[in-house]
Amino acid sequence: MNILLITPVYPNKKAAVGTTPVVHYFTREWIKMGHQVTVFHIETKYPFFFHWFSRLFEKLLYSKLGYPVPTRIPVAYEEVNEGVKVNHVLMRKPYPSPRFKKKQIDKVFGQIVSFCKSSEVPDVFIGHWDSPQLELLNLLKQEFPSVKNALVLHSLVRNLKDSYPGILEQLFKNIDTVGFRSVMALEHFKEKYFTPSRSFIACSGISDVFFEQYVEKTFEDGVHDFVFVGSLIQRKHPLEVLLAVSSVYGETPYHLTFVGDGNESGIIQDNFERIKSHGRLEMTGRVDRNQVVDHLRKSDVFVMISDHETFGLVYLEAMAMGCITIASKGGGVDGIIINGENGFLCNPGDKENLAEIISMIKDASQKELQRISINAVNTARLYSDRKVAESYLKSVVC
Repeated sequence: MNILLITPVYPNKKAAVGTTPVVHYFTREWIKMGHQVTVFHIETKYPFFFHWFSRLFEKLLYSKLGYPVPTRIPVAYEEVNEGVKVNHVLMRKPYPSPRFKKKQIDKVFGQIVSFCKSSEVPDVFIGHWDSPQLELLNLLKQEFPSVKNALVLHSLVRNLKDSYPGILEQLFKNIDTVGFRSVMALEHFKEKYFTPSRSFIACSGISDVFFEQYVEKTFEDGVHDFVFVGSLIQRKHPLEVLLAVSSVYGETPYHLTFVGDGNESGIIQDNFERIKSHGRLEMTGRVDRNQVVDHLRKSDVFVMISDHETFGLVYLEAMAMGCITIASKGGGVDGIIINGENGFLCNPGDKENLAEIISMIKDASQKELQRISINAVNTARLYSDRKVAESYLKSVVC
């Protein structure tokens, strides 16, 4: 099958720190399955001063906004990334705004059409995120009416009616299938806008590396090692994790590791010193994937209670390593994590609710902890990279 995918977020040599590679994980698996994949990666180019300002305040902006900001002036180039043909193309904006100007959309549309006609018309067009993918897919449907298309939405925060006033439903009528990162995201869309005629869940998968390095946890000494993996920013509530763990353990020794960096790191350290608990705090900063696996393997409990977590891949990674996993309620893994069976769900940012859950885990028997841990691993095995990539493509083309 010949797949053409359009996305504003994709690994590249000038990507902002913290840019997610999630779309590449799908395309890489499709290549392994024998499909042909071409990516048009839409890079937004702002005036020089905007990139300069973003570079000066990169960490502060990331902490406040919760997503990476473009700090480097992008360049257009082509490359092959693990078998995936990637065209990094530029679209200009005078300032940050939800949509691009028609002139810019028409320019990239022309580039895509020229590519299709000079090589081979794809069997399917796929877009990730709404802008400018929604408008580009509409134009491509007019140019190639027999080619199926799909749009996968990631964000729950933006108001699409504000971005596409009066034309939102009409634009979606030309989308054959709409994908969502979680069941919760689909329900949110239906409640706020309308019910798509065809939809599917495009959740992330996890690498076989996690299953290969899994070692069954025994919990012989109870639960003492906690880990958080993610950006240390306000909406992920790392401080609340520290406060909840320290309040439950009091004078009982514990080890809490924060893997990642961000503006909250200094606040966490200051509060830890103020608390004067019997715990040990470890701040690793940003580490490579192998080190993440190692931290998860050595930990008893993984916890992250973010706001607006569309789908937290790290939850599945923690489950694959047998961690007792505490995730955000309404954060994309509802239905995957069953409370008390293969993990726990906590109200986002609620340190009191989190403390209750941690206390329950601390008092649980060894047998009960092992049961939840094994259930977590078995659940994670259903979401390998290969399985979710196969399911995704089947939902789009069938």
